Amino acid sequence: MKKRHKITLIIIITIIILIFLSIFIFNIIKSPRCSLNGGVWRMFSNGCGDSCVYERQTPDNPVACTMAFAPNCDCGPFRCWNSETKRCELN
Repeated sequence: MKKRHKITLIIIITIIILIFLSIFIFNIIKSPRCSLNGGVWRMFSNGCGDSCVYERQTPDNPVACTMAFAPNCDCGPFRCWNSETKRCELN
């Protein structure tokens, strides 16, 4: 029975490591477009990040963000990431 628990634990740890590696690989792939536009690719504490859709929301058309860590381009102050054009734009 102990051997079975060890194998299960190894499988769980391997899956967790693979998830973290996939996040880092995703960031490396997406990062060049962001940095070419003057931004920095990083993890945000919500699903909106530095999104232009969120930055440009109005009271009549609010945007809901997920409360999960998500990678996105940080374009700096007064700028936001447009995920459709893959560019940093003015807010």
